[in-house]
Amino acid sequence: MALGTYPEKSWSLSKHKEYVECRRKYFFSTFEQWGGWELVAPERKQRAYRLKKLNSFHAFVGTLIHNEIAAALKGLPFTVEKSLSNVEQQLRHAFDDSITRQSRWEMNPKSLIMFQEVYYERSKWDKQAIDSEIVELVDKARTCLNNFIASNSFHELKKGKCRIIEIEKGFPSFDLNGLKVYSVIDLLFERSDSSVWIIDWKTGKQNGDNEERQLKIYSMYVHNKYKKSIEHIYTVSNKQISNN
Repeated sequence: MALGTYPEKSWSLSKHKEYVECRRKYFFSTFEQWGGWELVAPERKQRAYRLKKLNSFHAFVGTLIHNEIAAALKGLPFTVEKSLSNVEQQLRHAFDDSITRQSRWEMNPKSLIMFQEVYYERSKWDKQAIDSEIVELVDKARTCLNNFIASNSFHELKKGKCRIIEIEKGFPSFDLNGLKVYSVIDLLFERSDSSVWIIDWKTGKQNGDNEERQLKIYSMYVHNKYKKSIEHIYTVSNKQISNN
């Protein structure tokens, strides 16, 4: 399917936060970067596209943690130490990409990892600095994964008392008055009493207002797609449970 001149009209909380934070930033990351993956695109667009593909350390390790949790929920063999080994290995590979493969990344930013911390301060990252950062990031992953295996949700699922409906499923969305709203749920399951539970694993700093808004959007998605009444939808984030 051919892509249009402009990106699809849609809404997500991350796009909304970016728009509120800085409209110029939103313009570059949404419109100016569009089509920048084409080799014939103007350099300004190509640069905007490359910069949009930069990763931060903590966002990247957050993605790795979510991947390990998703694999565990899908029934793959899981131990914290094995997952931490996977996380460390992928972090080292990502650092290697960022340090040694910048020219390849610039040609195809989607195929390699480039850390923004390395991109803007390349001279800072010798082996000692990289090893120290990896230790810190793996420690963060350890805390998150230990909290995951201690969570009530994980124990309920291990006992087989719940039916999993979704685990980080692509880019799900729902229609709100003609506008496509994206809503990617970490975990959605149903209990035997027909209540539906939305689990949002948090690996970064808490932001109460945004977290509450995010959970309400998730509830709207579940209500819209699965025709569940709001009274039967529950949300869990950072071990805080609230009924919507």
